[in-house]
Amino acid sequence: MVPSLLRSRKSYKSCFNPSVVSIGPYHDGKSEYRAFEKLKSPIAQKLCRLNLISVERLYEDVANVGKSARECYEKGWTDGYDDEFFNRMMFLDACFVAHFLLIGLIQPVMHDFENLVTFFGKSKSNFRESNIQESYRSVTDLKSAGIYFKPSQTGSCTDVKFISRHIFGTLTIPPIKVDHLTKPLLLNLAAYEMCPHGPSEFRITSYICLMDSLIDHADDVKELRKKRILINKLGSDEHLARLFNEIANDLEPDPRAYADVRLKIDKHCKYKGHIWMAEWTRKNFSSPWALLAFLGAILVLALTLAQTYFTAYPR
Repeated sequence: MVPSLLRSRKSYKSCFNPSVVSIGPYHDGKSEYRAFEKLKSPIAQKLCRLNLISVERLYEDVANVGKSARECYEKGWTDGYDDEFFNRMMFLDACFVAHFLLIGLIQPVMHDFENLVTFFGKSKSNFRESNIQESYRSVTDLKSAGIYFKPSQTGSCTDVKFISRHIFGTLTIPPIKVDHLTKPLLLNLAAYEMCPHGPSEFRITSYICLMDSLIDHADDVKELRKKRILINKLGSDEHLARLFNEIANDLEPDPRAYADVRLKIDKHCKYKGHIWMAEWTRKNFSSPWALLAFLGAILVLALTLAQTYFTAYPR
């Protein structure tokens, strides 16, 4: 069940209501989804044929976990279903979802299922015990402190790292494609984390809040887009910035999330020399020609000094 905090937002309504088919008891029986209900039984039979397993055998496997499945729903929501009806609903819905994945209908949703599992799935946790309350600065602010950005190699939402190299630093963030389906996807995952039986670590919620902190304006989106961290299929950079700013409004991240990264960034930004050097570099080497001119001047100076030395101390 979607928490009322999220459900009450009018702009989120379309994100939590099914578009074509209902899965589970929350929208079961609604007239707008009845047409598709008739297809679930043939799909279940087709799935069993493709996998060389009998319908009875697969139904029995699902029925064996029926009690556990009930416990995943909010108390009272499944009381109106007897075991036979509930198990049949779980069986048909499970077959539909499995078939949906197998035939590739989710390509428009996530483009690559394995990549999405990597991004949102379980991986080495970047959550640490921490009392740190500092929030991230925006991309623009971090850039002014000499921090650059690059996409991570693993693509996991927990794979956020910061490396400080004296004057400059590098923040590594997982790349993500953002399109019209990203908002409902992130909101539903965040809603799942809020459920009583949801995961203990708010990975997705913390990731959303991280991106909200980094993105204040369209310029922040532009920088992350240039670095291939954000693949913007949504429209304008302003639209994408509003997306993260909006969905993070009602979310509270895990305070342990990316604690080490926050500490390292804060330490880097507190050193004024980093900010001064980054500003000086940006002003003087904003273009390749400026850098070439500087290197040319250094070369001329070196040659002049060498000529002066050999003139004063001839062999």
